[in-house]
Amino acid sequence: MTRTLQLEARADRVSFELDRFASGADERLTLTGRWFGVRGRRFVRPTLTLFTDEGAFRALADLEHKPWAPEEGGPWEAAFPWDGGAEVLEAELAVAPDVTIALPAPGAVPKRRGTERDLPRQAPRGPTRAAGTAPRPARRDELEALREQLTASKREIERQRLQIAGLREEVEAERASRSEDANALDGARREAEAAREARDAALVDAERAIVDRDRAVAELGEASTARDEALASRDDALAVREDALAVRDQALAAQERERQRREHAVREVEAAVGASGDATAQLDRIRTALDQALAERDQLQQALDQAVHERDNAISARGAALVMRNATRAIGPDDHAGWLQRTVAIIVLVCVVFALLIVLHLL
Repeated sequence: MTRTLQLEARADRVSFELDRFASGADERLTLTGRWFGVRGRRFVRPTLTLFTDEGAFRALADLEHKPWAPEEGGPWEAAFPWDGGAEVLEAELAVAPDVTIALPAPGAVPKRRGTERDLPRQAPRGPTRAAGTAPRPARRDELEALREQLTASKREIERQRLQIAGLREEVEAERASRSEDANALDGARREAEAAREARDAALVDAERAIVDRDRAVAELGEASTARDEALASRDDALAVREDALAVRDQALAAQERERQRREHAVREVEAAVGASGDATAQLDRIRTALDQALAERDQLQQALDQAVHERDNAISARGAALVMRNATRAIGPDDHAGWLQRTVAIIVLVCVVFALLIVLHLL
């Protein structure tokens, strides 16, 4: 039996389209499909109730697939532990207190768009007959009806027991959730108080930061002024540096010219030193020649002196001879009587001449 769900502030029909419901090798029942009419809803931990020939069993979904957040029309999967020891006749899937879906036996052909079922289910109240068959005995029909009713009642009781257990677990979970919410609320309050204190501290820090910012702005202005002054000083220093570089270049040029001049002078000195050796040798030769010339001059001077002496002697002798000749001429041939006096006079005259020559030679 199906019904239309009446949710809060809406009236949507929740349905489930089954894709696969089968057991695997890992001793689990895997259920896949798609939900419709669940937009904005959130499931609890899905519960699978299995009605078998040995009784009813209840299993909770594994948490690895996170099956409590369905997407409208999106793929949905849940896995339930199952050892497969008993034959499953039918199953029910509960994902919320008001959402229960009837499922076929695992491995059976899925029914499309199965809807959630009303709780509790109504068991058949009387015998049924197929059209065109003869009526069975009343007692046998009543026994069959009672047996079916008893079986249905047992199933319904077991299902309700399992549902009550599930609801009890959900209540416990809700209580735990509320306790967690209360703890979370206390934590949130503490966090809010800490946040408020942090906000106050942040406001104080912000005020300090504003003061520091103003101070930094003032210092920045001073730094800008100092920077401008430093830039001006740098420009002056650069100008002075340019002048110094120009003076240095001139000094370097002068130094280069002086170095070239010095090198030229050194080369000249070296050439002069080389020439001085030749000049020294030539000077020695000149000195030797000069000494020879001086010796020759002395010899010539001696020869000249000797010639002068001989000339003087010759002049004196010539003078004496002239005197002798004149004296001889003055004495006639007839004055033979006075030849002795003349001879004595001549000797005296010669002596006087020799004495005069000696005196002149000494001066």
